[in-house]
Amino acid sequence: RMAHLAKQVDINWGGGQRVHIWLVGTEEYRVVRTYKRSSSTKTWEPYQADDLKTHIRIRHRGEIRRNQLGGIAAKLDEDDWATLVEVGNNPLMSTYELAYLFSPTKKGVQEQIRRIKRIGSLDLIENAKTEKAKHWLEGRKVISDLGLELLTHHWGTEPQYVHRFHPWPQHIVRKGRAKRTYSLRWFDGWEEHQVAVRRFALALLYGARCVTNPIGGIDVRIVTTIGSRLLFRENRKGRKTNIRMVKPDAMIEVAIWKRGWLDGDTTLHKQNVLSRNLLVEVDRSTMSLERVRERVDRYGEWWANLRRDEDVLVWVIDGTPWREHNILTFMREAGIDGWTVLVERLVLPEDDPWWLIHSPVCTSGNEQAVRLSHESIGGMAPWRQIWSMTESNRMSSLLGVETWTKREMMKSPPKRGEQEWVRYKSV
Repeated sequence: RMAHLAKQVDINWGGGQRVHIWLVGTEEYRVVRTYKRSSSTKTWEPYQADDLKTHIRIRHRGEIRRNQLGGIAAKLDEDDWATLVEVGNNPLMSTYELAYLFSPTKKGVQEQIRRIKRIGSLDLIENAKTEKAKHWLEGRKVISDLGLELLTHHWGTEPQYVHRFHPWPQHIVRKGRAKRTYSLRWFDGWEEHQVAVRRFALALLYGARCVTNPIGGIDVRIVTTIGSRLLFRENRKGRKTNIRMVKPDAMIEVAIWKRGWLDGDTTLHKQNVLSRNLLVEVDRSTMSLERVRERVDRYGEWWANLRRDEDVLVWVIDGTPWREHNILTFMREAGIDGWTVLVERLVLPEDDPWWLIHSPVCTSGNEQAVRLSHESIGGMAPWRQIWSMTESNRMSSLLGVETWTKREMMKSPPKRGEQEWVRYKSV
């Protein structure tokens, strides 16, 4: 759209002016330099016969394609569109894992699995395929070329432009004409890294549902496991220069809540305690400390420019305590609010008592809760006191709040017949 506006400005606004076109919500802009013309009078030239036939043929093909896409779109409801976007944001998850993102109950997961299969029958979702990483991709789902094309039309743009404002990995395939598709080339050579990111994100979600109880708990939403572009203007010697970008491995929204009595009321109400947006980095110790420091400094510049109070940097380290100490030092020097954890503290064996004590339970209704396999989450149990933070060297739980373990005092006693709170308080 910016290119289209630039062309219109150049055609209709002469005189050697320089025009800036900004993209709302980002630091991206385009400079248009208009030029003087010999005559200010613009004349319209009619189509030649061959040009007119070509124009009509192209337009007719476009209308046929739009009608085909419209027929598919008419079969989708609001939840179908949300599912399609979720597959694009979180590629290479199994059907069961995708369904678990939407619901913690057995009934909800079964309904979502049927929805995913129905969308797949429309060829909007497909099994992932690459030449170099076949053994990692069995049963893993990604959005198809048709699904990407349908979504871009739904968003009011074209496939060749969507990569400019959307972080989904794409590349151009030339089959007769240039065609932009959802790409898995980034996965080749980064299999273990992407698997670790996906497992940690699912572990945050599953662990949150395990520790949640009627007293308090955590709501987790996995925004994306392929990161999002964070743009900032580079600051050198006190002057802002080029626009730079840093891209976390994943973005996850977390809301910690508790239940308490309202004054004069006997109903438990859900009260939000803390909401944070986690920017996740998974470090497998493949980068040198110099490169890690450069990446942390880039986060630091973004932190100083555009960060919100809700943003928190989370660094998962598959390495030594010395590496964790260095990363914490880099984050402190860059002025970043962050948390770090070693994988050896994060992972629990399948027979550990923690999994028996903290099993997922539905806090509302009598529906049956479902589990994720130990393999899906890599054995990670992140909602324990295993985290280090930049402000203190003491071990604590992630974000420093544990409403699901504290015993809140009642503001008013329960009335007769309302003993659930007393039962949970005594556990």
